[in-house]
Amino acid sequence: MGRARLPWKRGPIAWRIKRRADAVRQRLASLPQRYLSLRQTARLLGVSTQPVRDWLRLGHLICDKRTSKISHAELERFLAWLSIRAEPYEPHNYTERFIRKTKRYPFPFQKLSNARFHWPKDRKALSPKELAALVGCHPSLIVKAINYRQWSRLGRRRTRCRWEITKSAWSNVYYGTIIVQKRLPALPNVPLFSTRAAAEVMGRWGMPNMSVTRVRQMLRTGELEAIPPGANSGRWQVPRKSLEKVRQTLLTR
Repeated sequence: MGRARLPWKRGPIAWRIKRRADAVRQRLASLPQRYLSLRQTARLLGVSTQPVRDWLRLGHLICDKRTSKISHAELERFLAWLSIRAEPYEPHNYTERFIRKTKRYPFPFQKLSNARFHWPKDRKALSPKELAALVGCHPSLIVKAINYRQWSRLGRRRTRCRWEITKSAWSNVYYGTIIVQKRLPALPNVPLFSTRAAAEVMGRWGMPNMSVTRVRQMLRTGELEAIPPGANSGRWQVPRKSLEKVRQTLLTR
């Protein structure tokens, strides 16, 4: 999707200037200087300097080569051009324009429903500011979502002017956004495991194609440590510490 280059297709500023064109002309005529700087032009038009920079870059406004400023005549031409061509860009058209350009309907609070984050441990509730830092948005978006979803009780009053959101309330509204830590079965309380017992344990952890052959392959590649056969045992044995390392690796993935 290309960027809209005409001023009135980039936002409501051009339409607002058109509606105030007569007042701008009167003010321009009363100015003693014949050339205006970028900041003076922005102040005259009642906008910030960024739109003026964009219009200069796109060639809608042209600086005088000798003074590097904008002349009265150039501003008169620009105002006349907007008066003829500028179109309304009102709030009720924003959604229609967005759908036409992106070919999809915007869902309210899509940034919140697409978030993925870890809820802080041992915290049952968070303030909008704390939650916004995890989601990656402004706190005002959280407050708007609370007001929008009053039926679902997303937030509750902590004080008269402060909201808080519980973990359960957030999960009920935005299901699947909180990353749940993996839960793996604990290791049996024994110091050594046979290759078959190690395969069974890692199979319960969800490791694919786990078998005695796979355990022996992990022993050869160094993924697992092992105690070789000795006088007391004629089989390879895997220490509990080695399996704990594998379990910790799976939990952090």
